[in-house]
Amino acid sequence: MPEFPEPLEDIATRAAKKIGRVPRTRDLAAAHVQVARLLKDDERRRERHKTYNYDWNLPWFENDFERRRLQILNSLARALERVDATISIHGKEGRGLFAEIGHTSVEFTLDARGAKPIHGVYHPPPLPKYERSTLLQLQIMTARASGIARETWTDSTGDRIERHLHEIAVALVVHGERLYRERAISRRAWVIQRKAEILEQRREDELERQRKERERRARLEQARVDRLLNQAKALRQADQIRAYVAGVQAREAQLANALTEAALAEWTDWALAQADRIDPVKNGSYRAVQAD
Repeated sequence: MPEFPEPLEDIATRAAKKIGRVPRTRDLAAAHVQVARLLKDDERRRERHKTYNYDWNLPWFENDFERRRLQILNSLARALERVDATISIHGKEGRGLFAEIGHTSVEFTLDARGAKPIHGVYHPPPLPKYERSTLLQLQIMTARASGIARETWTDSTGDRIERHLHEIAVALVVHGERLYRERAISRRAWVIQRKAEILEQRREDELERQRKERERRARLEQARVDRLLNQAKALRQADQIRAYVAGVQAREAQLANALTEAALAEWTDWALAQADRIDPVKNGSYRAVQAD
């Protein structure tokens, strides 16, 4: 079992101390690299829109609601840098949000309250987009693409998400550690299960090998018996040939058209040679009856 000597509460305390105060971002002129990338893409769309007047070329982050989203993300990104964590933002609209805590990705969302995911990815409505007054909601998800929130912060009267940036940053770090521990325990359970499956498969393979070996030995023994019976038959046939030769020799002299002595001797030699050829005792094949 993986051991985690430091309680999550201690990790939260240590992270809170290292993160310290999280100032609000009011100017995106020196934005975090992830936020700056979105703003650059927006600038390119703005330039294209001058030439090609299509809606998909309209800048996305010009309205107050989207600028506020970027400001919050920028503040969180700067805060997480203090604990060697980063934020990654994906998608044209900047809706694919992950906090990279060590080797663990923590998915979170930042959108209008009530925004619904489409195939596991949050999409804002088509232009015109939300207004500045739209209530914003940040959720830390239990696992990637789970669609289930573990912790939620929502704008309310007199209380905005910006007032909880420090708390959110600490929660992201703690949840990253929590996911790491859960996955370590889950991996141990998987390894144990997989080991049991492999051992069971080996046991089944050994049983199958033994079954095939029994069948092979049974086939081999049957083949030996068949060979033994064939040799017994061949011996009887050899003796029949010899008895037949003796009978021919005894009756040959009584025939009116008897063979000459030389012709009879030639036939006798040939017939007896055939008997010797198939005789398992004469040719020695009986000695190999048990050979594989």
